[in-house]
Amino acid sequence: MGQRKNRTGDRIAPFSEFSIDKTGQYQLTIPGTGQFKENDKLVILPKTGHSGIVLIFATVLSGILYIGGLVLSLISLINN
Repeated sequence: MGQRKNRTGDRIAPFSEFSIDKTGQYQLTIPGTGQFKENDKLVILPKTGHSGIVLIFATVLSGILYIGGLVLSLISLINN
């Protein structure tokens, strides 16, 4: 239950975090490469933190308001 997966069903296991102050070219060195399997991929994603949760709730609230407005407009059309 607690595993994260992407859209294709691949398991995502976050194992490290880093911060970058300036844009540029960087080299990533992984000393323990023996722990990776043949089809493993390294994906670097931005950390969303609290802003990601707020965006999810805003999307859900927007959908609820849209459906509510649709229902109210249909009721007003039926009553006329």
